[in-house]
Amino acid sequence: MQNRQFSYAILTFESAGPAAYLGLRRTDALRLSLIRNVIMALAPNTYVAPFGAIATHTVVARLEAAFAAIVEWNTKRKTVNILSQLSDRELNDIGLIRGDLDSIPTRF
Repeated sequence: MQNRQFSYAILTFESAGPAAYLGLRRTDALRLSLIRNVIMALAPNTYVAPFGAIATHTVVARLEAAFAAIVEWNTKRKTVNILSQLSDRELNDIGLIRGDLDSIPTRF
């Protein structure tokens, strides 16, 4: 008797789907199904990175970050140099004072 109830519960679960038991709407159930299908499609396509690839990636990422920091510093330096050539009245026209030049952001 217990086996029959168990198999009936499995049949009911498979026919109604897990979304019905979780109280999800049909659109949510379709999204879950799509996500599951995408994950299953990508799972066998994964591979192990070759030896040294992660270390190379880390070095390249750090070099890119250092280069971006240098570019940002140089941009700020040029901006401060240009703004420092303006008079106090011209700086006031754009809403700055001379003391603000050291604390201006690189990006607006």
